[in-house]
Amino acid sequence: MIENSNSRYKMAKRKIATDHKKENPHYKFAEWQYREINKEFYENYQESYYFLKMSNLIRLSQAGDGERAKLYSLKSEGIEIIADYDKSTKEIDKFVSTEIQMTLFQCLETYLRMYIAHSALSPCANLQLVQLDLQKYRKQVNKIIQGKFNGMAQQFSDDEVLAKVFFGSMETLEKYAKLNEKEINEILMIFKENLIYAANFVRDNSEYNTFKHGFYLSQLQPKISLKNEAGELSQDGDAFSFIKLEKNKEGYRQFIKVTKWFSPKLSLNIALAFERYTVNMLELWKAIYSSNGKQIQIQVCQQASISFLLDTVKTSGFISDTTDRSESISIKQMSFPYAYYRKED
Repeated sequence: MIENSNSRYKMAKRKIATDHKKENPHYKFAEWQYREINKEFYENYQESYYFLKMSNLIRLSQAGDGERAKLYSLKSEGIEIIADYDKSTKEIDKFVSTEIQMTLFQCLETYLRMYIAHSALSPCANLQLVQLDLQKYRKQVNKIIQGKFNGMAQQFSDDEVLAKVFFGSMETLEKYAKLNEKEINEILMIFKENLIYAANFVRDNSEYNTFKHGFYLSQLQPKISLKNEAGELSQDGDAFSFIKLEKNKEGYRQFIKVTKWFSPKLSLNIALAFERYTVNMLELWKAIYSSNGKQIQIQVCQQASISFLLDTVKTSGFISDTTDRSESISIKQMSFPYAYYRKED
């Protein structure tokens, strides 16, 4: 009886091991292919993708009515569509605002996915990207929000992983810190803040779907101004109103209407900055993978903190405020609950 049990246990164990091998694409993968995959991936990455997209959006926003009207005429391989251009609907302005927000979301997600894949410190980050399905991606994003940056390589500390991903090694980071008379913690804190900012931004996928699919209730350019004894509460800028689900104080999930303001200029600046951070990361790893273990000259490109980017736009005068800044409050969104019947006793 004991022998039969042991036999069944061994068979079950072998089956689990076989199933694990079947689900593991790295099992018996010929490592000599890494070099060619890395070469193709890093040489063909579209490093100006988001820049070109933003550049076209800005040009479109600045175009006159004549140029805008041309967009409503489409001719392609025997297909001809001509529509009326109605300036009063501001459809093109709405399109530009929506695309800017979508592009920012996509750019931050690209930055995060590239970091997560390279933080595995594997011989082929592109294969890590392929394996990074939605569930694994969200798991790593949540870890980053919690301040954990070594989720893909837990045998190293957070600082060690960050140093390897953005500087190639801790030794290079130490040399960079000494050269610039900065503390290592001070340098790494900027990378941590940027990763956490990006992770928090993309965490709520419902907002992205709102922009992507046009699920918002309205898209406006309003100005809200409320005065009280403490001063003035005001906000200018583009705004989307949409519906979200949130739990109330009693724990019931309910519908609420959210009006969220955003600055197109700020979104543009953040997207372009994070695109450059992503490209810098890939240029570093292209050099690492192509070195074949030989010593290489690394060009380090320090990131600017997200707080610096936010302050730069504020001080440029884009975000309007009252004359006395000490008595004003800048708001990003307002929520209004929908009416519900009183609960039955």
